[in-house]
Amino acid sequence: MATKKAKLDATKETPTRLIDIDKYYVVEYTKLHGTPEQRAAIKKVIKENTVERISNFTKGPYSDVKMKEVRKVFCGFFFPKLVEPKGASTFDDLVDEL
Repeated sequence: MATKKAKLDATKETPTRLIDIDKYYVVEYTKLHGTPEQRAAIKKVIKENTVERISNFTKGPYSDVKMKEVRKVFCGFFFPKLVEPKGASTFDDLVDEL
């Protein structure tokens, strides 16, 4: 049986991976720490990335957020280290580390 992923508490915890950031964390953290401009930008990106889907279980429609773009904007404001591109190591870089 799979274990349920623990949700981060926006008042106490900071994410270490992008996958740890869910839509509830984005909203709560932005409410607590965001400027009015950041709040407006986060709200806009969430609205733009909200889609309607059909549940496989109930066969009814529900709204969901495509989190890839939301995380990118959110982390750009609050956690830029999480979205920095990782530099590809070449063989010469690995040799230089010796």
